[in-house]
Amino acid sequence: AGYAAGLLATGQTSRQAACYQSKVLWLHSRAGMNDLALVDLAVSTQTFIGARAIWEVDRLKELFLTRAQPWSIGLSAIGGCLETITAQSPRGLHLVFGSEGKRIRAPLGPGLFKDIRISAVDEVSFGERRAIHVGEPASLAFDGERERLVDTKDQLEVELSHKGPWVIDTIRAVSGMH
Repeated sequence: AGYAAGLLATGQTSRQAACYQSKVLWLHSRAGMNDLALVDLAVSTQTFIGARAIWEVDRLKELFLTRAQPWSIGLSAIGGCLETITAQSPRGLHLVFGSEGKRIRAPLGPGLFKDIRISAVDEVSFGERRAIHVGEPASLAFDGERERLVDTKDQLEVELSHKGPWVIDTIRAVSGMH
C-alpha cells in the first residue's frame, strides 16, 4: 500500500490509472440533516447514543450497504451472507429486518455470530433514493461510528452515489509499473 501511495504521490502513476472512486450512501433530509456513510447506514430502534457498534441486531430495522462481502465482519457481513457486492460493484443493497423472514447467521465481530431475520432484500442502483420508514423513535448509525437520533416526523431518504472518495487500488497501481 505504501509503495502504491508513493507511486501516486510522485507522479509515477496517475489517479485514473491507479485509483477508483468509491461508493457512498448519502442521507437526505427535508430538515437539512445531510450526512454520508462509506460502507453502511443502519436504522435502529436503539435510541441512546453510547457504545458505537451495534450489537443488538434485534433492534435493527433497515440497513443500507455499499458493499456486502461474506469474508467481512460487522454490519456489511449481514448482506454478505445473502450476496456479494464488492467495493467496485455498480450497486448497493437495502435490507429490511423483521421477525418473519429468512434467518441467517452473520459474523458481527471476531468470534461474535448473531442470528438475524431478514424480511426484504433489494439491490440499489446509483442515483436511486430510498425512503427510510421510521415508525418509532430511532437512531441512524453511519459506518458503525457516528450516530444521529431521528424522530418519526423526519422525512429521510438514502441515495447510493458513485462519487465518494478516491481509493488507491494497490494491485492496479503497482502492476502498472512493471
